[in-house]
Amino acid sequence: MEQLTQLSKAHHTIEEVLEHIDLALQTLSSAKSYGMWDIFLNSIFFSGLKRDKIKVANHEIQAIEPLLRELQQELTDVTIDLPAEISDTFWGHFLDIWVDNPFTDLRVQREIKKTVTALETLRYNMQQLLEQINDKIAHY
Repeated sequence: MEQLTQLSKAHHTIEEVLEHIDLALQTLSSAKSYGMWDIFLNSIFFSGLKRDKIKVANHEIQAIEPLLRELQQELTDVTIDLPAEISDTFWGHFLDIWVDNPFTDLRVQREIKKTVTALETLRYNMQQLLEQINDKIAHY
């Protein structure tokens, strides 16, 4: 019975992780679009919008970390890596907005793409784990 309780908690935690991943991916998609406009128009306006979206995506990624730790405690044999955040330091922000140039914009676009790929991989792994948990719950 205790294992069923742990599996149910793990199921709920994975659903929360998936919600944060989906929000981060949606936000990064917007950031990527604003980034393309920023590259072609070299606009402080689009740089600011892009940075706002990056900040929101980083917040979602940060929200995933404690959930993954909780999940690892519930399922002790699971090892999960968290995607890296996109640099949102003062210096990076300053360079991207005030020293706006295509090189900085392209670097940020590469970071966004790398983070999206990592989040998609994490999402896939969470879906696989969720299916395994659902199978185990169904056998109780």
